[in-house]
Amino acid sequence: MKTIIQHTFITFLFATALISCDKVEEATNITVNSNEKITLSFNLTGGVTISESNTYDLSTNSDISKYLDNLKGVNLKEAYYVISGFTGNSSETVTGSFSFTLANQPFGAFEHSFKDDFSSGKKTAFDEAKLNAVGTKLFEDKKMTVSLEGSHNIPSNSTVAETVTIDLHLQLEFTASPL
Repeated sequence: MKTIIQHTFITFLFATALISCDKVEEATNITVNSNEKITLSFNLTGGVTISESNTYDLSTNSDISKYLDNLKGVNLKEAYYVISGFTGNSSETVTGSFSFTLANQPFGAFEHSFKDDFSSGKKTAFDEAKLNAVGTKLFEDKKMTVSLEGSHNIPSNSTVAETVTIDLHLQLEFTASPL
């Protein structure tokens, strides 16, 4: 009986030590939330397709750059964009369609009436089911390419030139070890 009590006590101590180790590891992890904005600007001219790209690099993020070597994970919690600028002289409605690619994950195609969507401040959210893969790729590469491809309704013989600016918003959560 005494042996059973000793074995039970030793097992209890061992289990407590293991649980404590996990709690210490959890306590040494830090979580950093960061809201990023990536701006893409492009011209809409007759006969020319939309094509724009930008690179987002974690080393330029002042919230997380000091933890890059100890990064344990990246969670992309939300991604959306707004047309934040539209300039031009067309009296006609300029429409178009484009798709985003973030870290090799496609999103879209998204249809727009550029001037109307700019005026209304329309917010277009990305498919949440794909955001996990983007976060994983961003964690692995520490950077990602954001690209935008599409078309518009300005005919090739038109002299109309419009400029569109898009702000892509990313809500990121980083897990890192401060050590």
